[in-house]
Amino acid sequence: MSKSMNKKRGVTIIEAAIAISILLVGLLAVSEFFPLGLRIISDAQSLTVATNIALSKMEELRLLGYGEISAGLIEAKQNVSDNPASYLYRYQRQTAVSLVDSDLAPADSDVGLKKITINVYWHSLIGSKEKSIEIYSLFSEY
Repeated sequence: MSKSMNKKRGVTIIEAAIAISILLVGLLAVSEFFPLGLRIISDAQSLTVATNIALSKMEELRLLGYGEISAGLIEAKQNVSDNPASYLYRYQRQTAVSLVDSDLAPADSDVGLKKITINVYWHSLIGSKEKSIEIYSLFSEY
């Protein structure tokens, strides 16, 4: 028999070490994306909560009726909740009502249309900057 036939084929320690090193580098690279993904998910959740806070205030005003809503700043920028333990504590809301004409331009007198603008603010976990969402709706006297 030839000498090459007697040698057993296998993986050397060096080959195994190189394969494990490449695998670890790949796993570490992939694991770096998870914290960013979690922050993005958290930011999307914050946007959803902020939208619901704004819609809640809009529905509250809609129940009052046209005559009960006066023009001007209804709610200055303030925390939605006074309780620091509440998840709503990190959100702030501002509500303003303005008179508009049929072209939606600001009006000096009440012609039967009011524009309600609600802004909700929160601090994003991505970049630690303040974000906001604005919703508005038109209310008519008719």
